[in-house]
Amino acid sequence: KEAYYFSIDSELVYQPFFEDFGPLNLGQTHAFCLELHKLVTDPSYKKAKIYHYCSENFKKKANAAYLMGAYQIIFQKKTPEEAWKPFEGEKFTDFRDAMRGPCTYKCTV
Repeated sequence: KEAYYFSIDSELVYQPFFEDFGPLNLGQTHAFCLELHKLVTDPSYKKAKIYHYCSENFKKKANAAYLMGAYQIIFQKKTPEEAWKPFEGEKFTDFRDAMRGPCTYKCTV
């Protein structure tokens, strides 16, 4: 296998309280990290490039970047700065809190 493509857009879905859209909860983060780690360490994918893709939806993009950053920090022992490097230059919509009304602070990827 030269390449393996996967998406979690319809599998790990954030359940909003109001206008919030993430980040995904710790259980979802844990599940994603374990599944990606299984792929990365599976001998049948040893020579394959593994691609995690998502839709162009701003909510899905922010959550996908969060998950990839979490994987790099947890399993690859990278610093947050190192995990962010592949995403430099990308534009992500800020997460917001779950309260009603206007968001009063930024919670970025």
